Amino acid sequence: MEKPIQSVEHRIDFLKTIPFFRVFRDEELKEIAVNLHYRELKENEFLFSEEDPARELFLVNSGEFELEIKGVSGKRLQPGDVFGEIALIDNQLRTGSVRALQSSEVFFLHADSIFNGKDLPPAIALNLLRQMARQVTHYLRSHEHTTTAAILAQG
Repeated sequence: MEKPIQSVEHRIDFLKTIPFFRVFRDEELKEIAVNLHYRELKENEFLFSEEDPARELFLVNSGEFELEIKGVSGKRLQPGDVFGEIALIDNQLRTGSVRALQSSEVFFLHADSIFNGKDLPPAIALNLLRQMARQVTHYLRSHEHTTTAAILAQG
């Protein structure tokens, strides 16, 4: 039997609480929710490491994660945070590592679901890309006189 946390209904309700997804209508959220995957991590387990290929966009469901860049601790990621968009947008390697600070859960979208044109309708995929771009430009605008490495470390 599927855990309630993994049900489509739960995923839709969760997405509605995240500002990143507030631009999507209910039917679009359902399309996204159907394509979400779920993963549990133990304390100190790495979700991904710096220089890993970027294949997913992540959403923290529970617990807490820490972004590390070149071994230096950075931003803490908590429920509702969306991350992993930078490397996904430009199809590059991950710019940092993310480690669970406690037992934690994430939902994630595979890059293929966004870019292949089969899993998500193109309009939804385009809107996801817009939201990722908005998130990146928000970082840049709020850190006008900060180095790129410092921006990335802050999340």
